[in-house]
Amino acid sequence: MRCFLGIILSLLTACSSGMQAAPELTPVRLAEESAPITFARLVIRVPAGTEIGHHHSGLLKIKRAPYVWQSNLTIASDEFKVIASEVMQSYGYDVKGGDNLLFGVDESAKAEYQLGGTLTSILYDTYGSLAGNHSDARLHIEWQLYDAFQRRVVFEVATDGYAKLSGRSAAVAQEAFKAALRNLLADTAFVATVRRSPSDLWEGRIVSQPVVIVTQCPTIVRELPAELNDALDAVLVIRTGGGLGSGVVVSPDGYAVTAAHVVSGLESVVAKLHSGLEFTASVVRVDEAQDVALIKLPGRGHACLPAAGDSLPSIGSEVFAIGAPAGEEFAFSVTKGIVSAVRQFDRFSYIQTDASLNPGNSGGPILTPDGQVVGVVSWKIAAQGFEGMSFCVPMNALQERLTLEWR
Repeated sequence: MRCFLGIILSLLTACSSGMQAAPELTPVRLAEESAPITFARLVIRVPAGTEIGHHHSGLLKIKRAPYVWQSNLTIASDEFKVIASEVMQSYGYDVKGGDNLLFGVDESAKAEYQLGGTLTSILYDTYGSLAGNHSDARLHIEWQLYDAFQRRVVFEVATDGYAKLSGRSAAVAQEAFKAALRNLLADTAFVATVRRSPSDLWEGRIVSQPVVIVTQCPTIVRELPAELNDALDAVLVIRTGGGLGSGVVVSPDGYAVTAAHVVSGLESVVAKLHSGLEFTASVVRVDEAQDVALIKLPGRGHACLPAAGDSLPSIGSEVFAIGAPAGEEFAFSVTKGIVSAVRQFDRFSYIQTDASLNPGNSGGPILTPDGQVVGVVSWKIAAQGFEGMSFCVPMNALQERLTLEWR
């Protein structure tokens, strides 16, 4: 008899055990508004076919029909953007985006930070009238905070959120999302990050101590394309382990400029000249915000190209680009285009060109017809329906961001 009762008690315990609630932390309420922030999106990354919960019925809360997730990768609806915006606003955040849904006003482009989340786990249970007549959900969300000025993720953390509602309701998932977001807003490290304006930090990224380049490259007027071979002698192919980029020597002392994303995080790289000679170049200074870097080859007497300085090319003028567009076997390839525009993105200046550029061109020079380096290749728009939209950092912006002083 005791054994039978033990079995019944074990069965009751197993059937009635519910979902474990997540901790509920108290969000930090901001006395002053944060830097402008927007909620970008919630991505749901739960494998299709995952059993996420059950419907329970009867006094014993017996599991009946399972709930199975159907999609592999899903972008959650705009409801979550609205919910996130309302929650953050209620705690003093300066939220941009979805500002006026009735009239379609959206100022999310003005945000200095973008917040996004990836939902990697969801538990969802419902209970019939005899089983308690409620629904509960628990979500696990991995958050990322993106700095629009530095163009990189500056903060990552994961939180859980739990909610319980009466009746059989899918809205419980939205309530669990709110709980996970409130737990994020309770993270003091997150709060400290978004209180700082990236625009202020952007101004402070310029290094005060200049790099003095004693020997300038002689200003020799060349006629391109006729004298392109002379220009090729100053161009570099830069190898970084499995990565590849380009660069250009701007001083006989071996100083060369390239893109930050080519050499970022490294102390040295392999630089190959058009002649076939290879050097180990040291990484002197990197500015990831503007995507520019300064490296130095050993020795003196290097072939170089003069920097254009403060002058910008006129719209419609010809430019020549040199780099390794499709790997080292295509190194020192030359393409020609025009200056399509000079643009500003998030306070950064770029020369837009229709010259054909690809990933291996990154950090390589764009030259005026008289052989001056007017910019280095940074990025391009690579999407269906877009052609000839590449962007280069002008030399005057590069010199400012790296604090170069010519003597």
